[in-house]
Amino acid sequence: LAVGSQHIPRLLNGEVINFQHHYLSKNHGNLDFMITLIPVKDDTGEVLAVLVQMDNVTEVESARREVADNKELLELIIDTIPGLFSYSDINQKYLYVNKAYAEWQGLTKPEIIGKTFKEILPTETHNFIKPHLAEVTRGNKVSYSRRVSDRSGAKHVFDVRYIPHFDRNKQPKAFLTSLQDITDQRNAENRQ
Repeated sequence: LAVGSQHIPRLLNGEVINFQHHYLSKNHGNLDFMITLIPVKDDTGEVLAVLVQMDNVTEVESARREVADNKELLELIIDTIPGLFSYSDINQKYLYVNKAYAEWQGLTKPEIIGKTFKEILPTETHNFIKPHLAEVTRGNKVSYSRRVSDRSGAKHVFDVRYIPHFDRNKQPKAFLTSLQDITDQRNAENRQ
């Protein structure tokens, strides 16, 4: 099998080899295979033969690429709509944040994802939102408005919403946080 010839030294040492191979067929177009090479040894450990298993994973790879493309599109949409968004598990660990949320925190998305609210938010903010987080982790939607200062000291008013995400058993497993800056709207209402 010319496709796996680079694996011969490892096979001769008795190692099972797995790799993916892309093939362009004249009749069937692009095909993807998962190939497993299994050495067959004699009683002394010498490799006598190699069993080859080929699984056509074209549909799986196509679906994986489609999911990746959809994820990229969703991320583009979420990063361009106004507002700060995060998606967190029930233990308040960030699973996703949009670009605006990361910028508000003065961090990058990778610097936030995987960390807890306590690790990212100022102590005063975390203490303020604890009762709201307790409510959303019980499966209740939460909304409130809050005045906050950005890193430059400018005052903002945010409409904050926590929306629970339930598992198949209707138990809360995560939640979406949406923060919309309504400062201009509030200022206009106050001028009237």
